[in-house]
Amino acid sequence: MSSLVLMSVALVQGCGAPPPDPALVAYRQVFAAIGRDDTKMFVAGLTPAARDRLRAQFSLSPTASEAELVGRLDLRPGASFEIELPKDAKVVEGAEDPRRRVVEGPLDGAIWRIPVVKVGQSWRVDLFEAKKTAPGPGTH
Repeated sequence: MSSLVLMSVALVQGCGAPPPDPALVAYRQVFAAIGRDDTKMFVAGLTPAARDRLRAQFSLSPTASEAELVGRLDLRPGASFEIELPKDAKVVEGAEDPRRRVVEGPLDGAIWRIPVVKVGQSWRVDLFEAKKTAPGPGTH
């Protein structure tokens, strides 16, 4: 009888919702960092290519540290762009790809497809490769 109970408990525990896709988690973390004005977390969540683009945009040396880049960014709402928290974001391409996925979600009042790539052991957002796919709700 006790083995039947243990097997029932194991089956119930194993039937929970699957964990969210790690690329989706990375996407949400980057955009939540914007909402919290957490520049350090925002920069850490970007691909090296996206960080390089930001360095160039701020006329920083290509070898400028992440700390220097963080010091130049301003994520306050309205400072660079506005953001809705990506509650409805979803993986739309590459769900089985171990290195690259595309996440679709809201950004700056529109719907965008944003690549998220695996760099080492972590997933990073490739912000500058984002493609606008549709106007957001309430826009024309």
